[in-house]
Amino acid sequence: MRGARTHGEREREGAMPPSHPSPVSLVSLSLSSLRAALPPSLPPYGSVDVGAPSSKRKAASASHFGLSVDSSEPVRIVVISRLAHAKDDEILAVASQSPTGVAVLAALKAMVRRVAVTVGGADPSRMSHGRARALLTAVLDALTAFRYTATGERLGKALLTVPAIPVDTADVTAAVQAVEAEATATLGDGGRAGTSSATASTRSESPVAPVAPIAVAAAPMAIDPSLSLVANVGRLVAASLRRQLLTTEMAAIDDALDTASGVLQEGDETTRRALLHSNMLTALINPGAAYLWASCVERSEGGVESVEAFATAVIASCSDVASVLFASAMGV
Repeated sequence: MRGARTHGEREREGAMPPSHPSPVSLVSLSLSSLRAALPPSLPPYGSVDVGAPSSKRKAASASHFGLSVDSSEPVRIVVISRLAHAKDDEILAVASQSPTGVAVLAALKAMVRRVAVTVGGADPSRMSHGRARALLTAVLDALTAFRYTATGERLGKALLTVPAIPVDTADVTAAVQAVEAEATATLGDGGRAGTSSATASTRSESPVAPVAPIAVAAAPMAIDPSLSLVANVGRLVAASLRRQLLTTEMAAIDDALDTASGVLQEGDETTRRALLHSNMLTALINPGAAYLWASCVERSEGGVESVEAFATAVIASCSDVASVLFASAMGV
């Protein structure tokens, strides 16, 4: 008579369920379907030990579980994500329109203005791009820290509660006071130095390929769609100066345009330079490149004194544009 079947044989013959669940397709996986499939007895998200090494679990617990400062989502959505510990855009959109979400965003809007004036001495719409980014980062980091307090946890749960519940004004006030104090302290202690060093670090020291001299336009300046954005800017400056540009001057314009585009859009130097050296029509489809071209045209009106003065003016102009866009995104 045949001996007792092994565990593996019983699994293969269907005598007992497999030891491992069926694989889940990450391509078709959605948040709602995952929630529906979870048994109700599971502990809340964030308290489950997934068996990772203790060092990795500790690192994960220190994460903000929200969207990053570089996210393409609107600033208000990034703010809500830090309190809600969520990244799903549909969930965050609903949370931002809940009574708690509306109250938090309104209170933070006023708080951002106060911090900007206290630390930077200016309204957010008049801050440089570097200062505005430092302000946003400080606010988000302070929100992240506050989320781990008892009050922060209550606010996070209130944001995700469906149907929505009435806002707890005391919790919102406590959140804003804590975030304001932390952000002010952060920017006051090292925000300014950190911002200047971060801005300087965005300039790459990699060599720039020589660019051929640009001939002076015989007729009034017009865009040549077959040339790159950099080449068209060079033609613009050459027409204003009424002379050809030296190779070193074109290299200076190239560097200035890269720096200016860096404050208007995300991406590394390789990505930015690829856009700057693509043909004009392709480049202008990108909002950041369109703002950059508009700044160049504006700064060339009335004449260009020198390539150096033009480059400095364009960088300052793009920084102003970026600050206005930041203030608009914050609703201030």
